Amino acid sequence: MMVETYFVDVICFGESVDIMPTLQAAIERCPYKHDFTVSELAELVEWTAGGKYIPVDTLDRIEGRNLGSITGWVIQRIQSEQRILQVIDPGVRKLRPYIELLPGVHYCKAVEDYYGRWLQPKELVPLPMEQCDCDRCSCQYHAQGRFDVEERGAKPRDPG
Repeated sequence: MMVETYFVDVICFGESVDIMPTLQAAIERCPYKHDFTVSELAELVEWTAGGKYIPVDTLDRIEGRNLGSITGWVIQRIQSEQRILQVIDPGVRKLRPYIELLPGVHYCKAVEDYYGRWLQPKELVPLPMEQCDCDRCSCQYHAQGRFDVEERGAKPRDPG
């Protein structure tokens, strides 16, 4: 039986969102063999988002114990979509108009055109990017204030 909707508070604001469209995308792009059903993966996303322990025998059901390539991707993607809404909000843009992409410790080629410069709101795409090939993407958007950039000379950070 196909699970059509599954609501989880991934953003931790007390508001649940339907994770199924994002979970389906994560399953399609996952390179690791596993024997999980969609409903089991939805529950594991909920557990991961809530900080619950995932038993080793469960992790053993996916090649290389790379469950985070599915659960982490879903959580980061949904949180990233929310983060984009935050940093492009007109009220926030008045105070923190400079947006940069901070690459994670291990980052992919997909972010190379984005880091090291200030980004425009229309350039922001949900993370992990579609082309991301990292098992666990840890890139994030960061907004800088006008004072930090214009008066103190803050520059977008490079990776590392």
